[in-house]
Amino acid sequence: MAPSAPFGEGTEESRHWAAGVRQIMKLGKVEQALQELEKLRVGSKNKRQAKHELITYLMNNAERVDYPRYRALGLPIGSGEVEAECKALVQARCKQSGMRWHKRGAERVLRVRCALRDDSFHILWDHPEESITVWQKRRLRQEQRQAA
Repeated sequence: MAPSAPFGEGTEESRHWAAGVRQIMKLGKVEQALQELEKLRVGSKNKRQAKHELITYLMNNAERVDYPRYRALGLPIGSGEVEAECKALVQARCKQSGMRWHKRGAERVLRVRCALRDDSFHILWDHPEESITVWQKRRLRQEQRQAA
């Protein structure tokens, strides 16, 4: 990688550099990613500010971007899966025309919907402390099917 080399936004070089930093992050090497970001030369005030904010975020949240650990636990590392499930589970039930919810009622309905969705209702009903394990196992099965 040559982060100090000048390359424009949207160029092949910038995409290659960004892909390299993403790979470093996926491997859990936050310090190395921070070093790559520090080397990056940006010209405009807005880009310098964005770079500073990203570096600050990574420094303050290094434990939250421990992607290898999350993957080992069967947890998603991106927001896409969570956003899709929110749309399917929350919005489809709670955001219909004319609906009004109190927080407690909405939470109870959504807990049941989630348990039905991931086939853990019987565990949630009998043993609520085991429900996260069911979700993790389901996630691992999905990844294994996708890899095959």
